[in-house]
Formats: sequence, C-alpha cells, structure tokens
Amino acid sequence: MWAYELLKGTNFMPKMLGGQGELRNSLENVPYFTPVNGLLQYSLITTGYYIGDLFDTVLLNAESSDFWEMCLHHILTITLFVGMIFQNQMRIGVMISFIHNVSDVMSNITRGFS
Repeated sequence: MWAYELLKGTNFMPKMLGGQGELRNSLENVPYFTPVNGLLQYSLITTGYYIGDLFDTVLLNAESSDFWEMCLHHILTITLFVGMIFQNQMRIGVMISFIHNVSDVMSNITRGFS
C-alpha cells in the first residue's frame, strides 16, 4: 500500500497498475531525475525487511526444503535494492519491487485458500 501511495501520482506508474503515466517515463533524465518524496525511505526500509528475511531463513529455516531457493531469492532481492539505490535507479527498481510484492500478496492468498 505504501508503494502504491508513493507511485500513483507519478508520471512513470503505468495506467494498468493504477497510475497516471507510462513505465518508459521512469528512464527520463537518468541518473539526474527529480526525486520522488519517500522513495528512498521506502527503498531502505524494504531492503532492511529482505535482509531480515535472509537472516531468518539462514538462522531459523535451514532445515526447510526450499532453503537454497529462498536464500537465492533474498540475495537477489537485496542486490536489486542496493543496486538501485547506489545507481540512482529507484524509479524502475521500486516499480519492480511493487509488482513483486503484489505477486507475494496474491500467492499468500492462494496458499491460504489451499
């Protein structure tokens, strides 16, 4: 919900996802684009969440059947966030994160019904 609130008024949130713009606008004036308020804070907090998930997976779920898949998933997600922050590509990175998190919600709802 937080990502949607940050992105809905921007010119790079696609209309298909409830925004007003087009995804290709996220690459305008790269890397010197006008910052979106709250985007860096969202990125840092979400990065921390996935770092915590990685520690949780390594320390508490080492016996699970999908241990290596989840480790790879968390490492790649952390790499996405750290890379987008350092490269000042937060617009496209947060869009990827938004789509990723929406799919996580839907998959958890599916698990709940099954």
